[in-house]
Amino acid sequence: MHGSHFAPKRSPAEVRRERAVFSQLNLWMIRWQVERARLGI
Repeated sequence: MHGSHFAPKRSPAEVRRERAVFSQLNLWMIRWQVERARLGI
C-alpha cells in the first residue's frame, strides 16, 4: 500500500498553504540558528 499518506488530489490552495507553512518553518529555523550562533550555544 503505497501512497496512502499522499492525498490523490490537492487543490492549489492546499499546495499554497503547505508552501507557506514550510517557508515559515524554514524562516523560524534560520532565525533560531542565528540566535544560537549569536549566543554561542
